[in-house]
Amino acid sequence: MLAISGFHMTLIVGFAFFLIRFLFAFSVSFSNRFNTKKIASIFAFIVSVFYLFISGARLPTERAFIMSTLALIAIILDRNPVSLRFVSVSAIIILLFSPEALVNAGFQMSFIAVVSLIRLYTLKDSFFIKYDSDDDSFKKNCLKFCNMLLANSLTAFLIGIAIMPFVIYNFNSLQIYSVLGNFFAIPLFSFIVMPAILFAFLFMPIGCDGFFLKVVEVGVKTINYFAEKVAILPYSSISMKSMNLLP
Repeated sequence: MLAISGFHMTLIVGFAFFLIRFLFAFSVSFSNRFNTKKIASIFAFIVSVFYLFISGARLPTERAFIMSTLALIAIILDRNPVSLRFVSVSAIIILLFSPEALVNAGFQMSFIAVVSLIRLYTLKDSFFIKYDSDDDSFKKNCLKFCNMLLANSLTAFLIGIAIMPFVIYNFNSLQIYSVLGNFFAIPLFSFIVMPAILFAFLFMPIGCDGFFLKVVEVGVKTINYFAEKVAILPYSSISMKSMNLLP
């Protein structure tokens, strides 16, 4: 999470999309006249292009840029952006320009993680706690918070299980407590560190980025703290033998 990767691109684009829609919601007349979802998609695409160049346009970022762009195009065309079809198209485009990406660990793990998350998204009604619109606001907020914790737990667990064979094959090690580490680290990174980085860039031209950079520093130190605590647990990492594909 602390290295430049497609995970950052996803967070930046998603945060920009929802931030723009939130700002447009303050103008009722504008929201009634125009489709704010499509306008927010265009702004999010501009942000993704900007982030692609400032990050050095590395392969993981390019991969995430293509996938996020296809998802934004699907929103503009009133299509479902969360589908296996758009994942397949993204993989085909990437392999057309970079066939060697097929044997890249990042390519393998990122796509299996996305496919797993889409599958979880389609089954979300089977896991999440349901509530009625007639319930009082306190009860609904509590249930929403429980659903958020449940979604975070399921996401960390599912991704950990899905990428485990690829981690063993590429890195010859098995991380026993990766799900536990992600449970603490992913919410901190998604909802505190990355939004603070985005605001720091926005306020940097006027010299008001110091507060947001301080938030980033505290968030990163907290993530490192949890990572160190998980790493020293017994049997946190188990070395595995290399897999030989040849007979």
